[in-house]
Amino acid sequence: MALVWPVSRCGGIHSVHAAIDAEVRRRDWDVEHFADEEASGKVIGPNLREALQFLASGQGNGLIVAKLDRLSRSIINAANILEADADAGLAIVVPDINLDLSTAAGRMMAG
Repeated sequence: MALVWPVSRCGGIHSVHAAIDAEVRRRDWDVEHFADEEASGKVIGPNLREALQFLASGQGNGLIVAKLDRLSRSIINAANILEADADAGLAIVVPDINLDLSTAAGRMMAG
């Protein structure tokens, strides 16, 4: 399974990558890295937009983000991204809150 994740700029970028890498190893996934180190997290940055387009084109089948606020600091943007990806049947995983929309429990948690 190829997964794509955006990582927004933060002071602990290495710990964010470590959390993602641990989840990727646990699941034995292949990944493509996308990062928006300079983006504010309140807007969809160019690399996040590229990652979402990558997924929408069918080149990847999931999104993994170490923490939900690394996806977006805007609740509206995060909800729209999660809903669109879930509707497209993509696996969305946020390890810090144990959210995995590829499972029935994760879909229930997300509402």
